[in-house]
Amino acid sequence: GVSLPMPMSPVNLKVVQASAVALKYGDENLSIRERFLPLGFQWTRTLSLLAFFPMICLQLFMLAGVALLRIPKLGKRLFQFLAPPGSGAPDWLVDLGTCSVYAVV
Repeated sequence: GVSLPMPMSPVNLKVVQASAVALKYGDENLSIRERFLPLGFQWTRTLSLLAFFPMICLQLFMLAGVALLRIPKLGKRLFQFLAPPGSGAPDWLVDLGTCSVYAVV
């Protein structure tokens, strides 16, 4: 299948390295490879190379969203409407999130 680089990987790497050193599991030279599968592992594996198309669509929608938020007056108002200061993520959005972790040690 096809995967994307994880956008949060640089931040996560520092946390994983610090945890590894604190737990005496490794040292600061520990390396990880973090990938993003928007369709999930099973669908990405099922679609194989066809998973490329949904990933390109996701990137284009993200680019369009960022471009929309960069429009001077509209972007600020839209951002204030979608994510007012101090509101955090709504519960319905948090409930939609899933996470699956597998590790090879």
